[in-house]
Amino acid sequence: MAEEQPPPCDNPAPSGIEGAGSVAGAGVDSESDDSEVGRLQALLESRGLPPHLFGALAPRMHHLLHRTIGTNTTSKAQQLLQGLQATSDEGQQMQAVIEMCQMLVMGNEDTLAGFPVKQVVPALINLLGMEHNFDMMNHACRALTYMMEALPRSSSVVLDAVPVFLDKLQAIQCMDVAEQSLTALEMLSRRHSKAILQARGVWACLMYLDFFSINAQRAALAITANCCHNLLPEELPLVSQSLPLLASRLTQQDQKSVECVCSALSRLVDSLQIDPPKLLQIASPELLTNLQQLIELVGRSPQEVYEMTCLIGELMPRLPQHTLFAVDALLDRPSPRSSPDTVCWQWRDDMGVWHPYTPIDSRIIEAAHQTGEDEMSLSTLGRTYTVDFHSMQQINEDTGTSRPVERRIIRPQALVQTTATNNNTASTQENEIDACLRDVAGPFIRSLFSVLYEVYSSSAGPAVRCKCLKALLRMVYYATPELLKDVLKAQMVSSHLAGMMASQDLRIVVSALQMAEILMQKLPDLFSIHFTREGNLFLLITLHYLSSIFLTESIFYLIFFRSHS
Repeated sequence: MAEEQPPPCDNPAPSGIEGAGSVAGAGVDSESDDSEVGRLQALLESRGLPPHLFGALAPRMHHLLHRTIGTNTTSKAQQLLQGLQATSDEGQQMQAVIEMCQMLVMGNEDTLAGFPVKQVVPALINLLGMEHNFDMMNHACRALTYMMEALPRSSSVVLDAVPVFLDKLQAIQCMDVAEQSLTALEMLSRRHSKAILQARGVWACLMYLDFFSINAQRAALAITANCCHNLLPEELPLVSQSLPLLASRLTQQDQKSVECVCSALSRLVDSLQIDPPKLLQIASPELLTNLQQLIELVGRSPQEVYEMTCLIGELMPRLPQHTLFAVDALLDRPSPRSSPDTVCWQWRDDMGVWHPYTPIDSRIIEAAHQTGEDEMSLSTLGRTYTVDFHSMQQINEDTGTSRPVERRIIRPQALVQTTATNNNTASTQENEIDACLRDVAGPFIRSLFSVLYEVYSSSAGPAVRCKCLKALLRMVYYATPELLKDVLKAQMVSSHLAGMMASQDLRIVVSALQMAEILMQKLPDLFSIHFTREGNLFLLITLHYLSSIFLTESIFYLIFFRSHS
């Protein structure tokens, strides 16, 4: 086998090229172990070695190759370490730190086995202190970052560099060095956030936040979020100085930055929830205002608005099915709760099998179908579909694939059998729970009445408006007079009711009359004046007159047809 070995090289390459070549060679050898072993196997088989014998030797050959690569890397790292420690020659130090960066960025835990972490880290920290040489500091910081990426367990040793990193942020001399320090601190904060917190690293990272690039700002806010994880009450002063700045960052346009701030605040609240005085220190007026604006600015699709409106309505106790609200049974379209007929929407796959939609999706599709819409958009499982009611097709917006859909009416026998029994006990049960529900519903009504009222006023979809109106009716019915006076003082209810009474939609007119009746029963002194002033009384008289004419004409035609039959 002597003739198979390559001849020795007479002209060695320069040190820089040799270092880069050795690192690249280590990476290539690590990635091509199988090909090298395959060539060796072919060579040995050509020399007469049985294949089964080589199969037993293959694991040892792999181990030998890894061991050779690790030995070469360790020896090269020792050479570079000597260059890093050559304090009398900055050129040699610069060359060594550059080659160290190349070795670390191309290595991993296998190729860097035996790397002298405990000796290299102090040498790199010393280079970080060379204030007059920005390139040296930048490369030393990069080397520490690459080391934590290639060797995650080295972060416990790199932790000694935290004070130096924070110094680069508190007195910025070179923006590149400061931003690279933020990158290193962000990696350290994933495992050692407490050490950064105790070194007052949160304020150091946020001190000059506006001067950094957007990626560096995200890194600084991510460090803050990690430091707020599992915060102890006595550690709050280490973060409290930064709370006004965090509150102001909620109004920024960068979504990832806002997400990091929300994570930090959420972790603070989770850590301090058992200490109300500490929570009050966090809940500044600016923070609460910005959080409220952040929630209000979230855009919602009509489907999402409809779902939330349904949820709000279902959280309130139901209206009674007698007296004032008995007419609702004549106006409501068939639904699972008002009739034994249950509507179920389904779609068909390529095998011809029909699959039902989820209950909430089926209700959304049915609501759009009942309102006479030509098509509707449905979002489910991260995909968007368009349901065309004319062609009865479901179209995938991403792929364009269309599938048939159908509307089925199911009549469950169990529901039919239990309807009579439930009707007999409904009034008794409602009377028993009304007293309990009024106390529970009070805070709920106070917090959501204004929101629901605004959704009704600004919504154009008839399905959403009807759901809002039903939920508002439940709130008005179960609210106490004192609560009603409080939540209605900022709303122009009388004028809105006048507009609703003049609507062409019979459901809206009936709901307006029901709400007017409840308001007159609970606050007669207040709304008797407003209803007269806003024209509600005139509209009520007009509706009564029109209903009388309609009743008279109906009786006349009934008598006429009977007399001629």
